[in-house]
Order: sequence, then C-alpha cells, then structure tokens
Amino acid sequence: MLFIGAGMTSEMVWLVSCTCDKIEESGEGTIVTYQDFSERSLGRPGWWASAVSSTLALVGMIIGGLVLEADNLNIIFPIHLQWPFGGDHSDDGRKWWALLMSVTTLVYCLVEVGNLLHGSGRIGIVLTVLCMVLVYSGTFGQLGSLGDF
Repeated sequence: MLFIGAGMTSEMVWLVSCTCDKIEESGEGTIVTYQDFSERSLGRPGWWASAVSSTLALVGMIIGGLVLEADNLNIIFPIHLQWPFGGDHSDDGRKWWALLMSVTTLVYCLVEVGNLLHGSGRIGIVLTVLCMVLVYSGTFGQLGSLGDF
C-alpha cells in the first residue's frame, strides 16, 4: 500500500509539473500559488474551487487540532466539573477543554496576530532547541540501561 500511495503521489506531482510547464510556456503567466495553478488550468471556477477547498482544509485542520489539544489536556489536567449540557459524563473534562480551546481560537480571530506570531517564532526556536537537547540527553542517558531492554 505504501508503494502504491507513493506511486500515485509521484504521478500527480508529475502531472501538475507538466501542466505548470505548459501554462508558463504558453505565456499565460507564472504560477506561484495553488490558486494560480487552479485558475490557469481550470479557469475562474477552478480559482473559486481552490479558494473554497483551501478554506475548508484550514477549518478541518483547526478543528482537528482543537480535538487533539482537548484530549491531551484532559489527560494531563483532567477537569472534574459536570458538563451542563448532558451527554456522556465520562467525557465531561474533554468537553470543558474543547470549550476552553475554542476561546483561544476566538482570541486569534480578534487579536492582531502579526506581533503574536513574531514573538512565537522566536519562542518556537528556543523551544525546539530545548526539546532536542532534552530528547538527546534522555536518549543518551539511557544507554547504560540497554542491557535491561
């Protein structure tokens, strides 16, 4: 299955590449974005289809991220309050975390995110380096216990 999927992906990339080359050779303009490709290969309906599909993909990724964050936070810091809107009470903590995570999404919608992203970019580098140092130190720290494995 892995090889079939890789073959299908390679074929699609090759087709897109050939289409981009043909469009650029015909003088219709350069292709920089996905929407440029869609518009030049499928016309204005292609542009609209790419805009809608890109937006829905982003919404799906946001929802998926919120679900994962709510599940993970409920495991680490469970909330034991009863959910007031019914349903299965074993999921109450996850529902509360999902509501709290939705509030953070609302903040991102209403706040100027440029400054926030600029700061998070710097913090992200520091956290990545810190995580890698901790991962490698933990891994190499366990080399002495390989005999117990």
